[in-house]
Amino acid sequence: MLAVYGPFKVQHLQTVKNKIINASYVARSYLASRVFGDRSYDSDPFFFVHIPKTAGTTFLRVLYQSEPHALIYPNAYEHFIDNQGKYLGHQELMKDPNFLASVKQRKWIVGHFNYHIIHRWSDHPRMLTFLRKPFERTVSEIVHLKTKHPLFKSLSLEQVILRLKAVLGMRSAAVFGYHPRKENLQEAIMHLRECCFVGLTEHFKTSINLCNALLHTRLYSKGAHNVGPPALIREVSEQYGDMLREMIQIDQQFYTAGLVYFQELASEAGLSIAHDKKV
Repeated sequence: MLAVYGPFKVQHLQTVKNKIINASYVARSYLASRVFGDRSYDSDPFFFVHIPKTAGTTFLRVLYQSEPHALIYPNAYEHFIDNQGKYLGHQELMKDPNFLASVKQRKWIVGHFNYHIIHRWSDHPRMLTFLRKPFERTVSEIVHLKTKHPLFKSLSLEQVILRLKAVLGMRSAAVFGYHPRKENLQEAIMHLRECCFVGLTEHFKTSINLCNALLHTRLYSKGAHNVGPPALIREVSEQYGDMLREMIQIDQQFYTAGLVYFQELASEAGLSIAHDKKV
């Protein structure tokens, strides 16, 4: 009983802590809108390409901790109140005819926007992203869908995997334009290398330092957010590990290329790659 209660209690306390932190961010966003109004950024915005389950939520909170909320889309009020904690897709956002003009006045634009969507919005976008080891990323997405998504909660883990088999193993590469019919992995890798910053979740602190060095920002992080239940993560990893490793070959190649680019950027910035705590 204690073995079950212990992790549950820790996870429950973490959930409560995150809600309190999120509420403080919402208050800051609300106050910023009253004090600064429609404050604008006098340069091209940074587009954060949020690959699912790849520290995007943690990075958004890094921005909430470090940057004026008036310069972030979505700021905490927009994200947690207006959008109910969801990342709206570009089709939903574009229903507002004023969205693009207003959001381009921000410094940071964060969302599940792929390479081609961002290029529709900007001719020469300043993009940045995080990558995660494909096996860990895929396990995390399966756990997230199983525990959070209404369409998958009633399914078994195997059913979740089989239903998404065609996309799970190429999720990161697809965000940057990979399509299996085109067999254009190298093109997707070249798209990734257009990013002015690429970070790795397993080197998160070093990545934030690298972002600061490359983009001349002053970001800092207080820790990870949106961590899944450890027991279910272990279950997926142990029971379906071989199946998943077979599925993720495209994303593994994409990640390996991204790791090389990350190392190049770190070398150019004079940073050593530390063994950071995973996010």
